[in-house]
Formats: sequence, structure tokens, C-alpha cells
Amino acid sequence: MKKFIFAFICIFSLTAQAEILFFTREGCPFCMKAKEYITTNHPKNDIRLLDITQKENLNMFIECAKRFKLDEKKLGIPLICAENDYIMGWNQEKQEKLQQLLSKR
Repeated sequence: MKKFIFAFICIFSLTAQAEILFFTREGCPFCMKAKEYITTNHPKNDIRLLDITQKENLNMFIECAKRFKLDEKKLGIPLICAENDYIMGWNQEKQEKLQQLLSKR
């Protein structure tokens, strides 16, 4: 229960500060493409990279998914969580969505 409360506090305190959480794992080709796009096009944005193979980050990943009522059976990475929106997966459409989200900041 303490871990749940800790993760819950982390997710909402971080997103309240307008930090963007980028959940990933090493070896994920879509994560690598998203990271490359962000690094190249938005290096000054406060985007926190979190590897879900680490337990604490995995707990935050699950809490973020719950916050947006994402189906656990269809949950995937990369998962980018920001204020009131999320992006799951990576393709041209998701890239444009991230561009729109970041332009509002």
C-alpha cells in the first residue's frame, strides 16, 4: 500500500509541475525513435525518461496508465504522460500529437 501511495504522489506531483513522463525500456525500437525525435526537436523541454525495467518506474508507469484509464491488456510503450493527456506508441500521428502538446507549453 505504501508503494501505491508513493507512486500516486509521484505521478501527480510530477505532472502538476508540468513535467512530462516518458516511459520506455532499452531495446524498444519505437521508444528509440521517440527519444531520438524528442532529443533532436525538443531538447529544452522537461521530459523525464523512465525505464520501466526499474521497479519504481514500473509502478509509476502503472499509475499513469490507471490515471488515464488505459486497458492493462493493451498497455504499451513508449508511454508519454503529461498534464491531461497521454501518448502511447510511436508513429507519425503520435509525433504530431506530441508536437501539439509541447507547443501548448
